[in-house]
Amino acid sequence: MSSMMTTPAPVVGGAVVGIDVAPLAWALERMTPALWVPAPGESPEEAEARRLAAEDILDDLLNEYTADEYAGAVA
Repeated sequence: MSSMMTTPAPVVGGAVVGIDVAPLAWALERMTPALWVPAPGESPEEAEARRLAAEDILDDLLNEYTADEYAGAVA
């Protein structure tokens, strides 16, 4: 039986490879928690708008990380 909390490590060419979570950590530390936490009395439409905004911001930050990494600016 497999747990939903367990994610298998990716395998490439028979070898287990590590997952680099640095870009995700970098982006998440720059995002406000208000994007992830529902506001009291938030309507379903407002919740959807907040979720979509969070996705857009996360996408923008990941793109910024990638651009900075290629430019040599990310430590």
